[in-house]
Amino acid sequence: MRPNLPLDPTAAQHEAWVELVSLLRDDDFRLAVRSFFHDAFSGARSYEVTAPSMLERIERLRRVQLEAMAARRSGLPADGAGARDIARRVVASMADVVGQEYTGELRRRIATTVPDGTGATAGFAGGFTGVLGRYHELIATINETPLLESADLAAHQAWLATAATAGTRCDTE
Repeated sequence: MRPNLPLDPTAAQHEAWVELVSLLRDDDFRLAVRSFFHDAFSGARSYEVTAPSMLERIERLRRVQLEAMAARRSGLPADGAGARDIARRVVASMADVVGQEYTGELRRRIATTVPDGTGATAGFAGGFTGVLGRYHELIATINETPLLESADLAAHQAWLATAATAGTRCDTE
C-alpha cells in the first residue's frame, strides 16, 4: 500500500502525511519492518510469494474483500444469494493465493477459521498488524480507504463465515 496524497488534502490527510514521514524516519520502526519482512520472506518460497503473478492474486483478493465489506455495511443479508456469491469469490480468491483447489471443504475450513481470526496465518497476521498497524492506519487516512476497526473486523468475519456456509450448496462447491 502506497500513500497517495491529493493535491488539496484535508487536515486529517495532511496530519497523517506528516506523521507518516516521521514514522518512516524512525530507525526503530525501519528495523522492525526489515526484521519482520526478512523473517516472513527469507524462506524457500520467498520468490514465489513476491512474484508479480502472486501480487496480482493478492490484489484480486483485496478487491473482493472490499466488495464483501461494502456488502455487509450496506445490510446485505449474509445468508442471501448475493452474499453467498461474494463469499464464494472470496474463498476462491483465497484458494488462488494459497495455491489450493477451491472446494467445499476448503470453503468450510476457511469459514471456521474466519470468525475468531485464528488459523495457520495467525502468527504472520499478528506480526504484520503489530509492526505495520499504525502505518496502515496512516495510509488509509491519506488514501481515504476503509480500514477495519477490530469490532468491524469481527462483524465482517462473522458475516463472511455465515455467507460462506449458508445453504447446502457449499458441500458440493
